[in-house]
Amino acid sequence: MHSYRFTANRRQALKLLLAGAGVMGGRFAIPFSAAHAAESTIVWAANSGECDPADIARFKEETGITVDYREVISDADQFFASVRPQFTAGLPIGYDVICISSQYTSFYAENGWLEPLDPAALPNVQKNLLPSLKSVKHADIAIPFDFAPVGLAFNRAHFKDGLESWGQLLDPAVKGKVGLYATPIVNVAAWGLYLKAQGKIDNVPAEMTLDEAMEVLAFLKPYIESGQLLPAQGENAGQKLSNGDLIAAMAPPVNISQLDPQKVGFAVPKEGAPAYVDRLGIPKGAADPKAALAFIDWWFRPENAASFCRYTLQYPYAVGVKEALEKIAPALAANPLIFPPADVLDRLYPYPAPWDQRERAQIARTWTQMISG
Repeated sequence: MHSYRFTANRRQALKLLLAGAGVMGGRFAIPFSAAHAAESTIVWAANSGECDPADIARFKEETGITVDYREVISDADQFFASVRPQFTAGLPIGYDVICISSQYTSFYAENGWLEPLDPAALPNVQKNLLPSLKSVKHADIAIPFDFAPVGLAFNRAHFKDGLESWGQLLDPAVKGKVGLYATPIVNVAAWGLYLKAQGKIDNVPAEMTLDEAMEVLAFLKPYIESGQLLPAQGENAGQKLSNGDLIAAMAPPVNISQLDPQKVGFAVPKEGAPAYVDRLGIPKGAADPKAALAFIDWWFRPENAASFCRYTLQYPYAVGVKEALEKIAPALAANPLIFPPADVLDRLYPYPAPWDQRERAQIARTWTQMISG
């Protein structure tokens, strides 16, 4: 993570801002002015490849707000570990907006590490956020943004009829050529759906018990130890599928968006796939929450959401995206990687389950022991 220090003047400015604007019920509800915009710089802790840098420049042109865009989140676990000590100590973390992995949303929200937001300060969010995302937990404080499944990217030359089931990855014929994710949560969610379809566990990922998670890990253990399944591969699936290191990998659509679709396919297995709903939030101690709110809300204008989806091939998080894409990138408006059919959407399951810190640590320890031998 890049280092960034708050000066005493910036802290004082934040206090004066809150005092002058007023805090309604503990929520930021701050009118924005052109004069303030001209003086504003916000720091965004973003995922790798989060957006088109041209959109950052366009935001500044339209609002006057400068965005210090930092792609510092390549691994959600590492980023969380890097900011947790500051949050715990009640210190600012150096960012005004952060991307929050779906697996950590509840932890951020329930520990009071995010600023509560007044809906009146986010009119585009209120108007355009997909109805299906409005009901996800903590959507009022951590705004749904990235939305996509972790399905299966695969080599079409090997899987000529496509991939229909997670179980096909257990075929000895593909041993050593199948990539899992590096972290346990996604793997547990995905393979939990496979075991649920086999009648071996009862719950979908968002409701999975700790005992069921441990059962999924126990199921995966012999396949990892034998080399059938390779951990820590899916994040770089595109490159490894291209060079032949892998013939299938767990991956979101964005990881293969630049590959030839005639050579590399993407599938949501018949048992289903986990879907992440990553968020945008304003961390406690943010230096310029007023500008941060304007930045978040800007992404929920349909033309801006369309530009985001055009660049990332994530599923739309806002209404009006397809219509906007038809104007700027007509071919993408018909791309099933962005607009999958209804039967695919029906097979997506949000994750993770609301395990507490102790339970998460137990899952992580077990996973680490499995992949380290």
